Amino acid sequence: MTIETLARVSEGVERPSRPARNVSTSAAAEYLGLAGSYLIKLRNNGNGPAFYKFGSRVVYRTEDLDEWMAQHRRRSTADRGAGK
Repeated sequence: MTIETLARVSEGVERPSRPARNVSTSAAAEYLGLAGSYLIKLRNNGNGPAFYKFGSRVVYRTEDLDEWMAQHRRRSTADRGAGK
């Protein structure tokens, strides 16, 4: 992600629609700015973004990553998020 994209996301400006891509765990982690091992941990305990499993291969759709990231948006450290 570029600095400009991150700024638009942090300001709540909707990103232009683009076709969903399927990406590997390492690419998804980089896209989200997380460690790959943390994304695996989230997947194992059911708190991570939606994913697809084809045999031993795990892929994430960029649409699902964007949606999961938007669900974790907060305005302050005291903000517990929707429904919490």
